[in-house]
Amino acid sequence: MLVLDSPFFIEDRSLDDERALSTPGVRDELEDASRFRFDAVVGEGMRVETPSEESVTVVYEAARETGDASVLSDVDARLVALAYEEDATLVT
Repeated sequence: MLVLDSPFFIEDRSLDDERALSTPGVRDELEDASRFRFDAVVGEGMRVETPSEESVTVVYEAARETGDASVLSDVDARLVALAYEEDATLVT
C-alpha cells in the first residue's frame, strides 16, 4: 500500500499495479495536468481518505519531539498520519 503526495502526480509517475491512497489536501495542492492525473488515478482505484484526528495528533507530537513541527504542513501531517494508520509507504 502506498500513500501518494503531490510530487507523485507532478512528476507523472505510475503505480505499477500497487494499491494507493491519498488525501483531499493533496488534490487541493495540484493544478492543471497534475490535478487531472490525480483524478485519473482515483478513477483507476486510488482511495482518497482523511486520517483520524488521533493519528494526526500522534504525528504532530512526534514532530514536536524532533523539532520538525514548525516546518510540517497540515497536508504533510495528514499524509504521514494516513501512512501510519494504514502501515503504508509514503511516496513523495
